[in-house]
Amino acid sequence: MNSSLFRFGIRAKLTLAIFLVALIPLAFLGWRALNDQKQIIRDEVKRSHGELSNMLANGVYQNLEYTRRLLTAIAELDLIRSQNAAVAEDFFRSLVRQYPFFKLIYMVNSERQIVASTDPAAQLPGDWSFTSAVKRSYSGSLSDVMKTPEGSPYITLEAVIKSQERGVIGVLVSEVDLNYIRDLLRSAVKHSKSQGMVIDEGGAVIARS
Repeated sequence: MNSSLFRFGIRAKLTLAIFLVALIPLAFLGWRALNDQKQIIRDEVKRSHGELSNMLANGVYQNLEYTRRLLTAIAELDLIRSQNAAVAEDFFRSLVRQYPFFKLIYMVNSERQIVASTDPAAQLPGDWSFTSAVKRSYSGSLSDVMKTPEGSPYITLEAVIKSQERGVIGVLVSEVDLNYIRDLLRSAVKHSKSQGMVIDEGGAVIARS
């Protein structure tokens, strides 16, 4: 009886040893496969987020570049160069109706006077400089992001008004509504579980999904 128990004990130990020898590699392979799968998922999430961010950034850039070029083209029109206030204001109002991203448009002459505007109450900021506005126009640079009292973000774009006889005679200024960025962001993440946020250089939030 002791002999049979001994043989049974040996058999059980051998079975257990074989089971462990087979199980350990399988467990390791399963752990490795799980980690590989997690890494694949992480890489895919990073890639999709990167593509989403790039698509949104390109959309914002294209919209702002289109707006800047449109403003530059408007500044080259003869009716703007003539600086006829009544004609210019009527034209500005039609532009705002046609292009709602133009929040405000006004024209400033070389004496820093607003000669035409879509808002009769429009005023130049106290620190506004004609020379700086001309420089920003030529460089295509954007202003800092500002917000209305209601919290809507906007930026200011400028385009120089030139005369063949007198050179730079004025600046066309537009406040551009940035609320469309919120719509771009929401559209970009509409079919995704991702969340997004657009911030300016100073860290202020322009839009969030």
